[in-house]
Amino acid sequence: MILIPDEFGRVILETFQPTEAQRKEGVEVAELPKPEHREGKEPVLYINEQGQPYYKYVERPLNETEKLNKEIDALKADLEANQLDNFEMMATIYEMILANQAPPEGGDPNGTV
Repeated sequence: MILIPDEFGRVILETFQPTEAQRKEGVEVAELPKPEHREGKEPVLYINEQGQPYYKYVERPLNETEKLNKEIDALKADLEANQLDNFEMMATIYEMILANQAPPEGGDPNGTV
């Protein structure tokens, strides 16, 4: 495969059937590296000065699945925070109930002296 870069090293053409001019201008590579998946990023193929292909990752809008996953993560975080708040409130109420059921000082639990 021949990769033709622009003046910045960004690949503008990939071809398996290059012309003679493309062979002279481009860089021959056996295979491309596999791009990583990065949320909200798009891989852009470049060639370094040694003729090795690599990817730069540029910002892009989130796709629908990524947007939904982000919303789901936010909802899960809210739910966990609310559950923690609920547990803390229940513990406080339980402590208040226990405090109200404590026997008076110096008396027995049945309230008789």
